[in-house]
Amino acid sequence: MAWKIPAPDAVHWPAAPSWSGWWRSLMLSCSAVVMTGCGIYFWLHDSRALVYAFAGVVVLILLFAGIAGWWMYRYGVLLEHADGTTQYNAMLEAQWQRWAQEGMVVSGVSTLFPEQVRTPQDSGEPVSTLAPLRLPECPGATYLFTELLAPLRVALQIFIRNQSLTVCLPESASEDDWQCFWSVWAALSLPLSAIQLSEMKPEPFSRQMTLWQQKDAVRTGWLIIRHNWTPGSEGTQGAVAWLLSHPDIRTGLRPCATLHRVFPTDNTLPDGDLRQFLQYQCVSNTMKGVWSDTVTQPHISRLMVALSPRHKAVAEQGEATVIPPVSPVPHHRFSSICLTGWARRKTAKHGLRSRRQYRWQSIPVKRRCWHWLREARRF
Repeated sequence: MAWKIPAPDAVHWPAAPSWSGWWRSLMLSCSAVVMTGCGIYFWLHDSRALVYAFAGVVVLILLFAGIAGWWMYRYGVLLEHADGTTQYNAMLEAQWQRWAQEGMVVSGVSTLFPEQVRTPQDSGEPVSTLAPLRLPECPGATYLFTELLAPLRVALQIFIRNQSLTVCLPESASEDDWQCFWSVWAALSLPLSAIQLSEMKPEPFSRQMTLWQQKDAVRTGWLIIRHNWTPGSEGTQGAVAWLLSHPDIRTGLRPCATLHRVFPTDNTLPDGDLRQFLQYQCVSNTMKGVWSDTVTQPHISRLMVALSPRHKAVAEQGEATVIPPVSPVPHHRFSSICLTGWARRKTAKHGLRSRRQYRWQSIPVKRRCWHWLREARRF
């Protein structure tokens, strides 16, 4: 499995006890004992046979009652155990769902890529291309930080009013790079006392996400700057600055997106991993499209195929619900007016039908019969 989530405990629901055969056996046994006692009494004229027959019937009833009580007790214990196991599995599933849906809120982002790089709005188009795209030669770290931080200046001013900010530069950042960052930060009229210096270690993203979710990281934000803008760099060149915050922090900024926990995959991704991802990452069940590259395109295709039955089930459950289409405001107003008029017409028809039904029910039964006879004579 891509996520090492333990499998839920097996739930064994007990079969409900069947009493039809037991009731027949009890009735037949009691009838046999009574008939035997009565036959002995009429044959030997011994009244003790009736007493023994009555005692035998009582013993049979008590025996069957004891067995039935034990079965009911055992069935109740097994049913309670199965219900407790189900609740325990549901609790663990909810905890793992919260774990899988943990993420960092993207309060701001600034990118610097070649013009040919596609954007997420280009639906149906992969991000990557056959040939890597290049930027002009980098003028220096000062130009890089200025181009990345200038679009985030307002967001940074709002963010650092109540929270501190941890700045993470690339692992290869030198002292000169830090000095350039400080100078650009001061040139943008941002306070130097609001930030903390930190060097992000080259750890896996899943490990870094776990560190971000810890309690001591809740009170701070993260400004992460990464770039691939060196002469010998491979792939498409570019730079990005992320302003991340914990979901529990109220930054006053509108979230741009949410960075969720990564789901590692490979070329031989089994179907069980897809089911696990859709089960615990419930946010993905509302996904309509995917912005990906050509490397992960096969995985995305399989994921969309797995999502189609879920979307179909949701559509079948909500087909009776009238949902206005996603359109501009004037069309929303027109749709709301049409829906309001439709609701009023339905209410009026329902009220008219209710009044007619009430008047018909208020007519005595005798008058109804005369009305039916009069209608029948017409035909």
